[in-house]
Amino acid sequence: MKPGLAKYRTEFGSKTGDKETVLHTAANIVCGDVFLINGQSNAVATDFGNDTEAPPINEWVRTFGATAGDPNGSRLKLWATAQARSPDGQSEIGYWGMELGRRLVESQKLPICIINGAVGGTRIDQHQRNSSNPTDAATIYGRLLWRVQQARLTQGVPAILWHQGENDQGADGPTGGYGYETYREFFIDLAAAWKEDFPNIDR
Repeated sequence: MKPGLAKYRTEFGSKTGDKETVLHTAANIVCGDVFLINGQSNAVATDFGNDTEAPPINEWVRTFGATAGDPNGSRLKLWATAQARSPDGQSEIGYWGMELGRRLVESQKLPICIINGAVGGTRIDQHQRNSSNPTDAATIYGRLLWRVQQARLTQGVPAILWHQGENDQGADGPTGGYGYETYREFFIDLAAAWKEDFPNIDR
């Protein structure tokens, strides 16, 4: 499919002699770009007032799955038009995720998929990958990676937008320090994990 602001439809079926049978139809298919958002509450970005202030839904901004923290909620296999906020996190990408998607659609003339895996009030050590089980649903990293894998997008992520650090300024981290001592090391490890699991990341 050619990337652009176009919707595709495809049909699969069988042919026996002169008889054709449609077995499955897929419609509203788009081809564009994908970005990931991760971090803490400023990346979740759903606290923007009442629902009447939410940015409008854009038919070209899509997402996959849900931001729910529990494994069952995060494992909903569903492509959807993105929303800034939803009661169960389904198709939720946050306020600035929606604004980012809108601006990219307008400037690049492409459909945009944004998958938001951020969790409010978290330290950087809580975002690390479980190297023995990268898609561990008990981890923030594992839930996001699982969603990207289920969406078949691991090879298509050019960038991750990371907004986190506020919760790494107290003495409640894993080392008992104030966060700045270990932040660089944790970020290097996290970026290395991203590069391994999303090998086409440029930024």
